[in-house]
Amino acid sequence: MKKNNDNAIELVIDEFEMNLSEEERIELQKWVHENPENQKLYRELHSLRKGLDILAEYKKLDQDRSWDTLEQKLGYLSDNRINPVIQMRKKQRMWWLSAAAILICTIGITAFLWINATTTLST
Repeated sequence: MKKNNDNAIELVIDEFEMNLSEEERIELQKWVHENPENQKLYRELHSLRKGLDILAEYKKLDQDRSWDTLEQKLGYLSDNRINPVIQMRKKQRMWWLSAAAILICTIGITAFLWINATTTLST
């Protein structure tokens, strides 16, 4: 039985590599349909092959290029300086926040003084 499975596994590997003759293909199909355990093993081998193909694709990714792309999206230059466009946006945002804070403080102080002046005149 073990020898039969070893031979079948070799046939499955040959199938992956597309090196099966017609006789070997028929032999593999007979083996698969002989037993539910053989079908399960055949499916597991195919799943393993798909997993290995996916892993091989991930290994092809260029890590340095991926980091460069991420840094560009975050606004950093290659020498870890902040991109001038991003830096200008931050300055503009800071200017608007400062103007809003000054306006709110001015309104608050004016309201405080007006309320105090009104209450002192009333008394």
